[in-house]
Amino acid sequence: MSQAEVQAFLNAPQSLLVDTISPASLSLQVRGLAISSEETLAPLLALVSSANNEQIGSIAAGLARAVRVLSASTDPTDLAYAARIQEEAAKVTNTIFQAAFAGATGEVETAALGVGAAGGDDGGAGALGGTGGGAGGTGGGTGAAATPTSQAGGTSFSGASGGFFASSGGGGTTTTVVSPSGL
Repeated sequence: MSQAEVQAFLNAPQSLLVDTISPASLSLQVRGLAISSEETLAPLLALVSSANNEQIGSIAAGLARAVRVLSASTDPTDLAYAARIQEEAAKVTNTIFQAAFAGATGEVETAALGVGAAGGDDGGAGALGGTGGGAGGTGGGTGAAATPTSQAGGTSFSGASGGFFASSGGGGTTTTVVSPSGL
């Protein structure tokens, strides 16, 4: 989205709920805003408290789709932001939001989230079934239950959970995995 569209949202976040006419278009707007600027994350999540159930589901789905897009990147900044969206979404106590977020996140596998997760310096796994460099070790999976193991420099998950995988590289990075099977 353009910087002007992002700024218009930041100036009046509630307008997104009033101006958007369908759940699909709301979800697309949320995804676009979330991907375009990290500044939009808090206002997007704040909308959950005033949205109706259909809008809550669309907000959750849009944020989950943003996670999927960002996690497909090899840019560590995008991967860290994808992890941050998941962490912040996990704090939302609305059950409709949680179910919609988990369902939309699980639509496509999300490869290794977190700093160094693209097989970089701090030991994250490069993708499902991949091997990370550095102190974090290996990771990847085939759909088995996630098994976290602590290693020098971080935690690596040796399996997939609910159709996707996450790993956190060294330096005390924490990655929250939101799993559809965890509901």
